[in-house]
Amino acid sequence: MIKLESLSFSYGKEKVLDNINLEIKENTTLAIIGPSGCGKTTLLYIIAGLISPEKIEKGNLFTRGEIGIIFQNYGLFPWKSVEQNIILPLKAKGKDIKISKELSNNILKRLNIFELKDKFPKEISGGQKQRVAIGRTLALEPDILLMDEMSSALDAMTKEDIQDIIMEIVTKDKKSLIFVTHNIEEAVFLGQRIVVMNKGKIRSIVENSSFGKKDIRKSREFYENCIKIREILEEG
Repeated sequence: MIKLESLSFSYGKEKVLDNINLEIKENTTLAIIGPSGCGKTTLLYIIAGLISPEKIEKGNLFTRGEIGIIFQNYGLFPWKSVEQNIILPLKAKGKDIKISKELSNNILKRLNIFELKDKFPKEISGGQKQRVAIGRTLALEPDILLMDEMSSALDAMTKEDIQDIIMEIVTKDKKSLIFVTHNIEEAVFLGQRIVVMNKGKIRSIVENSSFGKKDIRKSREFYENCIKIREILEEG
C-alpha cells in the first residue's frame, strides 16, 4: 500500500508537485498521465525513493512492500549478457549463484526470451530489451512495480505485446502497479484507476470500467474510456 498526504515538492523556486493526496491499495494498478512537465515522473520517483524524503517540501509518504522500478531506457549493462543482466541484482544481494541462475531461467522462459540468454543488449530488439528489463525487476520479487514511460520507444504492436506481459504479471502474481505514460490507450488498458495531472496537481482520478476485460482493445467501451481521458486532458 502507498499513501501520499498533502505532498508538495519544488525544484528551487519551481513548484513541481502541489498538495498531492493519493492512495494506492495492494493488488491494484494506477496510471499517471498528463502533459510534459506536469510532475508525473517526479511523483513516481518520490514513490520509488529516488528522491530523498528530506527534499519533500511538505506532506507525507507511506509505503508498505518491496518496490521494483522499470525505466524507459531499459538500464541494461551493454557488456553483460541477457542472463547476466537479470542475475546482477541478485548477486548484489548475495544470492546463491545456482539459485539465481535457476530463477533467471524461469523468468526468461516466462517472458519468452530464454533463447536470448547469452546475447548482449546490442544484439536484441527494443521490445526484447524491455522484456529483459522487466525480468531483471521481477528477479527481485517486488510487491509493487513502478514503470516510467516503459513502452514509449516501441512500435504499436510491440507496445501492446509488452502491455499484455505486464497485465499477466500483475494479475497472476497479485502485484500492485504504478506507471507513468503519455499514451492514453496504455493508461486505459493497464490502469484500474487513471490519475490525470496538470501543473503539479491531480486534476482528476478516473475509475476505469474497462480494466481487465477480455479482448478489451476491440471493444467500444475501451475507446469510449480513451475519449473520456482525452477530453479531460484537453480541458487542461
